[in-house]
Amino acid sequence: MTFTPNESNQSPHRITSNSENQSPTICLIAPHFGKLPPWISLTLQTFAWNCGFDLIVITDQDTQTLPRSPNLNYDHQKLGSFQRRCSQVLGTEVKLAKGYKVCDLRPAFGLIFAEELSGYDYWGHIDLDTFWGNLEAFLNPILKQDYDMICGYPYHVGGPFCLYRNSKYINNLFRDNPNYIDVFKSKENKDFDEIGIKDIKYRGFEWTVRQLERQGKLTVYRGQQLYLQDCDSSWWIKETRKAIASADLQEYPTDAQPFKFGTGFWQRRELPRLTDEFQQEYAFYHFLDGKRRLFQPFAIRGCVQIKSFTIDSNGIHLNYQFGFWWLRHKLEKIIVKVLRFMVYDLGPLRHRFNLRR
Repeated sequence: MTFTPNESNQSPHRITSNSENQSPTICLIAPHFGKLPPWISLTLQTFAWNCGFDLIVITDQDTQTLPRSPNLNYDHQKLGSFQRRCSQVLGTEVKLAKGYKVCDLRPAFGLIFAEELSGYDYWGHIDLDTFWGNLEAFLNPILKQDYDMICGYPYHVGGPFCLYRNSKYINNLFRDNPNYIDVFKSKENKDFDEIGIKDIKYRGFEWTVRQLERQGKLTVYRGQQLYLQDCDSSWWIKETRKAIASADLQEYPTDAQPFKFGTGFWQRRELPRLTDEFQQEYAFYHFLDGKRRLFQPFAIRGCVQIKSFTIDSNGIHLNYQFGFWWLRHKLEKIIVKVLRFMVYDLGPLRHRFNLRR
């Protein structure tokens, strides 16, 4: 598959400059061990249009068919070798029984990937259940304010997106958390990169960040929710309050609003644009409930030449540029609709009919 958003762009691997006219250099990291999601090509295509931002995908899967662009980089590693690398770099035992456990290591990525991040002003982590709009439009005004960290969600550090200044001090912040060694040694995910909501006795990285903010040792941007998602997460606000209360973090606002959710529309123009039904624009879309649907359109796996698409809790709805892919996707949507009708609608009807007999 060939995908080049802007063939005129030079390689975005640039050396840091102190010039006021040059934008900060940014590299985002996305480890994923195990089967890649069926929408991965779509995720990477939307990110590739953000030519001023680099992305490194670390995976044990074949990447030959994934999109190619100057700002997309693939690093093939096995989970076992990655675990050994983390243990060696961090100087403590790291256990990674499953790929999802890597999320706990996110605050330490600045050290783990020090070689790959050399020369960048900022580094960050993202989830791969995301679709990307115009990052530059959102981040450049914030970066000019010289924050140490930029959070995608205003109330706490978030896994789907977070930026860190690439400095020795910031890259070692996780060591200020008294639980980090126990967390890294545990085979179970502790939600350490966020609140620590899965095991309250392990105070998450947010606890550390808040403590350093109180002491005036850290500046964090929490101004707005940079993303839209496909489901209401009111329950998360409630659970987060519990976790933060247990960690004595009184700054969490009592009037905190649930995550913004709704249908997202992505359009390819000179720059990508991601909006909701009210035409409000977002930096990216977090795809949660829709990915858990029983049926996924098969065409997503081989999606090329997409001009626009819609995302919601029912999945992804693609608009192809060429006739063959448009026709294939239409046929698949018909098949999916028939299957859903047979499973979700006819099933209960047959059950009622059998009971009456």
